[in-house]
Amino acid sequence: MKKIIFGFCFWAMVLGAQAQVYLRTGDLDKKTQAEYQDAQKLVRQGRYKDAEKKLDNILKKHPGFYEAALRKAVMFFDQGQFALADPIFDEVARLAPDYDAEMYYAAAINALSLKNDEKAIASYNQYLQKGQPDEKKRIKVEKELTTLTFRVNAKKNPVPIKPRHLEGLINTEDSEYLPSPSLDGKSMVFTRRLTGQEDLYISYQNDSGQWSVAVALETINTPDNEAAHSTSEDGKTIVFTMCNNKTTGFGSCDLYYTQWEDGQFTSPVNMGPRINTPAWESQPCLIANGRMMLFASNRKGSFGGNDLWMVKKTREGKWGAVINLGPNINTDKHEESPFLHSDGKTLYFRSNGHTGMGGFDLFMSKWDDQKKEWSVPVNLGYPINSEGDEGSLAVDRTGKMAYYATDAHATTSSNRHLDLYQFEMPEALRPEPVSYLDLSITDEADGRSLAAQVLMVDVDNGDTLLLTQAEMGKVITALPANRRLMMHVSEAGYLLHSEHFDTGENFDMQRAQVKTVKMRKPVVTDSRPVILKNIFFASGSAILEPASMPELIALAEMLRSNAGVSIRILGHTDDVGDAATNQLLSLNRAKAVYLQIIDLGIDAQRLSFEGRGESEPISTNDTEEGRANNRRTEFIIVQGTQQK
Repeated sequence: MKKIIFGFCFWAMVLGAQAQVYLRTGDLDKKTQAEYQDAQKLVRQGRYKDAEKKLDNILKKHPGFYEAALRKAVMFFDQGQFALADPIFDEVARLAPDYDAEMYYAAAINALSLKNDEKAIASYNQYLQKGQPDEKKRIKVEKELTTLTFRVNAKKNPVPIKPRHLEGLINTEDSEYLPSPSLDGKSMVFTRRLTGQEDLYISYQNDSGQWSVAVALETINTPDNEAAHSTSEDGKTIVFTMCNNKTTGFGSCDLYYTQWEDGQFTSPVNMGPRINTPAWESQPCLIANGRMMLFASNRKGSFGGNDLWMVKKTREGKWGAVINLGPNINTDKHEESPFLHSDGKTLYFRSNGHTGMGGFDLFMSKWDDQKKEWSVPVNLGYPINSEGDEGSLAVDRTGKMAYYATDAHATTSSNRHLDLYQFEMPEALRPEPVSYLDLSITDEADGRSLAAQVLMVDVDNGDTLLLTQAEMGKVITALPANRRLMMHVSEAGYLLHSEHFDTGENFDMQRAQVKTVKMRKPVVTDSRPVILKNIFFASGSAILEPASMPELIALAEMLRSNAGVSIRILGHTDDVGDAATNQLLSLNRAKAVYLQIIDLGIDAQRLSFEGRGESEPISTNDTEEGRANNRRTEFIIVQGTQQK
């Protein structure tokens, strides 16, 4: 708290209605007046002990001269002796409650210095009740009251967490902040500030949950500042902040990216004028394997201070328009350090503009798909938030473990710096858990890793969640909860491979999906059917649902890249209903796929179709899951290469 010095003349303001009750300077004898002037002079000279004696003498002779008592209280305040000032304010308020409203303002500030929030609230309320502050001061006091009331209630209802300091492993005597755990939870990158220089560091977590001593990312760090990073879920793209780069920068701080290629990260590249401006851009957060990014900026269009912004990639891989997150999130002060969980809808950030404990607090907001807006932010509560500054927060894929930076536990002002802590996130503050896919892609015949293209699309809303090349045949990507996800793996000279993930209530979100896709070449002697797992029809209907289009497009692309291949499309049903009806339904469904592929530009002579009804089940028809597996669309090779 800043030291506030109250001028002596301030206390000479006595309400006219009480002039006959309270003594004023003019009511004193000449000798006492001179003594009081001497006391004021001694205060100005810093001779506080001598001043205290004179003021005590005056008050002994004239106890109703409250100006002297308040002058003594302010003197103690100026010396930082808040505990001595406090009972004086109390006594004057008891004996002369209407003496001057400003004494309640002073008492409130003194109470804050003693960390007595409830007393400060009472004094501020008295000040507003009895005084006539100007508009600016009234607003200031009302905002302070809002903060204090929140802080008192938060401390009375603490959040049940047990922060664990990452001492001796990650934290040092320097500041550590902006943690970013990997999707698999095995590593964490963060920013460390060394004598004004910011660099990126990484630590690894063993099976026992212990973090290793952090090491600098030397391939990325330069003599400039590298900080506030975010890594895509597949680990192939890192976006970070670089400041004061006179060669490639657009402003004070810009966002740069580096990509993993040929076993190493490329040289950093400025993200360009659509993202960066002459203003400050920093603190990125990547999700959806780098197809969506949030960041902080004070660029034109901000509500005030630093705001949070969002940008998405188009299907072609270009960044679209940069969008402000709006007035529910951003205020006229600062919103920073966004962390959007991999569930795609739970946002954590820090702000000193929303109601909190004081300083920067951490908040949570949820995306509302119906309203198409962010919810009003929720303060994460005490002791996650403190009267100090909270730096940033990240939550692992399970939603259970949180990592954040705070300076709340510093023992003195001289060692105040941000350190990293971890704690189990209370259930009410958790995002939805996210599983992840650990995908390997190989050639079925020889086991070689294939750099195939992998596409993942949300079936229900059409959002592209992943579009990437499998570096060294490996892809790691998030699987958000309560989604229907289609995935296509494609490579020139190979058959299309499709997968479907329904992450609803029966899906184990705590378990990673480890899958190896063995890509097959279009060999005519290979009679095994290829299941198209993302072709959808309404019950009893042969009309294709729109959600089927990404799969159909992928199949057409496969045929275009394998010009000598012809296929037969096969329709299947479960055994519910009449066999003849099912046979006709399967035929019509196969025909619908056949016609759509032709519409997508594939020569009809390379296609044929057949309905096989309920005759070839691949699962039991005694369960809903089994029947769903049996209701399928497949294709087989009828013309292709002659050998594997």
